[in-house]
Amino acid sequence: MSALTQLYEKHRCSADIPQAQKATVDDLVKFIELKDITPDEVSLKELFDITVRPQIAKNGKHFDQMSSLSSIHEELSSSVFPYATRKLIAPYIMEQYEVDTADVMKLVTETTSNKPEEDIVGMSDSDGPKYVPEGYPYPSSQMAEKRVKIVNHKFGNDIDLTKEMILYDQTGQLVQRARDEATFMGEIIERGICYRLADTTWTDLEGHDPGAFIYGGTASTVYSTDHSAIDGQTNSNLGTAGAPSWTTTNELGQKLSGMKSIKGKPVRARMTTIVGHTNMAEEFARFYGHQEYELNSGERNVNTFKGRFQIVTSQFMPSSTHWFAGDPKRQLIFQWNWKPTVTDEMGDYKRDIALVFKVSTKFGIGHRDYRFITKNAYAG
Repeated sequence: MSALTQLYEKHRCSADIPQAQKATVDDLVKFIELKDITPDEVSLKELFDITVRPQIAKNGKHFDQMSSLSSIHEELSSSVFPYATRKLIAPYIMEQYEVDTADVMKLVTETTSNKPEEDIVGMSDSDGPKYVPEGYPYPSSQMAEKRVKIVNHKFGNDIDLTKEMILYDQTGQLVQRARDEATFMGEIIERGICYRLADTTWTDLEGHDPGAFIYGGTASTVYSTDHSAIDGQTNSNLGTAGAPSWTTTNELGQKLSGMKSIKGKPVRARMTTIVGHTNMAEEFARFYGHQEYELNSGERNVNTFKGRFQIVTSQFMPSSTHWFAGDPKRQLIFQWNWKPTVTDEMGDYKRDIALVFKVSTKFGIGHRDYRFITKNAYAG
């Protein structure tokens, strides 16, 4: 007798069948959350036998591989089996996408959203604190205008639980599907961050991309040698194309330190992070992590950039040679309508699908400014 059946029998000693089924599933969910057991250790067939089959027998019915799911619709839909099975795969959905996206999430500031799109405070130039003489009132600060729009997008897919997966106890197949869906979800999130950071059309939106930087209702270019058409300031954030070196890095740093606000005031824009394609990972590691001297200079100058920056690379960056430097978290906003989640509904019995698990998420990514990230359009 397995541990799950033993647990059910223990609850059955002091409760009726529905109560014992619910108590067993509650314990199972608790053990999964505490990681005392892993979902792939649970038998789908045994879970079905505990949570559904007693009601089938009570109603004088029989169910095997030759039976139709429609014949047990009442017993299946009213049972705790859908809830229990959803709880089996939910940990894989949550954990896998979080592991897969851990590095690129360092590039964004996460917020929440409860609307299809958000108008947020973007480029603003508040007056800031002012000197207040003794006995004088404090000056009033005006609310910054919400000029930047970030649109949310929904992504999702179905995982089908078939009759055969239950009766032939194919828990591993269900768990693997969940892992795969979580990986695909993580890839969409990572690709979205990469494409938004690079200001490149986000291909996952299939022609419905409103733009990475929607300022004043218009999609604007993030990287340019001249932004005066946006706010009257030149503020070049596009460097001379070249490989990572003291010269190219210093140029981008100078561009960041020279940024001006809408009113022409200095902006505190700093270089904390280097971002690029995974193909450039070794090049980044060599120059920013290990190289003591500037090898491209005749004087072999000391590499003052060694060890100073966080390095983030991804194979989903749209260019394998372009690289970026700055403080992405101050510029890129990632707003969640809802994080990846799993819901369940009854399946298509005509196709022997007992349950359908919907894996979905809804979020938006966009730039709130252009002053905190610079680009080097290196061609390799």
